[in-house]
Amino acid sequence: MVNELWPFQRQAITEVVSDLDRHASTLLVLPTGTGKTRCCAHIAEHFVPQGPVLVLANRGDLVEQADRQFKRWTSLPTGIEMAERTKASFDAGTKVVIASIQSISRPSRLTTYDSDAFSLIITDEGHHGISDSFRAVYQHFAKRLQALDAPARFLIGKNAERLILPFLRQKGAVLDL
Repeated sequence: MVNELWPFQRQAITEVVSDLDRHASTLLVLPTGTGKTRCCAHIAEHFVPQGPVLVLANRGDLVEQADRQFKRWTSLPTGIEMAERTKASFDAGTKVVIASIQSISRPSRLTTYDSDAFSLIITDEGHHGISDSFRAVYQHFAKRLQALDAPARFLIGKNAERLILPFLRQKGAVLDL
């Protein structure tokens, strides 16, 4: 197995990290099968020193896939927030939480996370991000954006951009675009 990133993946990672260093949100668009999850894993590595990373997915198979890919391409300890797997079951050193939106959006689970718990939020299949459940999660963690010294960052999918960014702007979550 070759572990080296393709040049377009290195470029995508560099550009996303640069965008997120300057802006509250950005967009990663790559064709199917070209390593978006792998790129996201490497992007997460950049932000973990600033705090844990949250990955949101709308289906259980995508949660499991992201967990496998993060373990394959990074050494970041992961925890899954889905069904019976909860924050209470994570190791103390968990750096990446990979969550099903159906689980983490439940108030009883969402409120177990402080509004400033994550340095980066990655949404897989971002076009689902307009749903009430995703919006509740974004709104909960967007509170961190009120502290200019430690903004949360959002990496969202292309199809959601025109719908999610206005919502985040309205909630004061987008500071600089």
